[in-house]
Amino acid sequence: MPDRTSKILLAVIALGLWGNVFAFLLRSNVAVAQYETDHILRSVDAHLANIDGNIDRLQKGSCPNGKLCF
Repeated sequence: MPDRTSKILLAVIALGLWGNVFAFLLRSNVAVAQYETDHILRSVDAHLANIDGNIDRLQKGSCPNGKLCF
């Protein structure tokens, strides 16, 4: 009887440890996806800021191409 109880307890502990490993792997993918999303959004913001600066230069007439300036 004690041998069977020990085996059951060890099996439960092993399953719990494997569960922790799988939970960690699943959380890591979510963190990577969040990082990639943040990186893409920062890149979009940088491009929009660049476009905004170019439009301001066009409106002020300080652009290098005189045909494009207002």
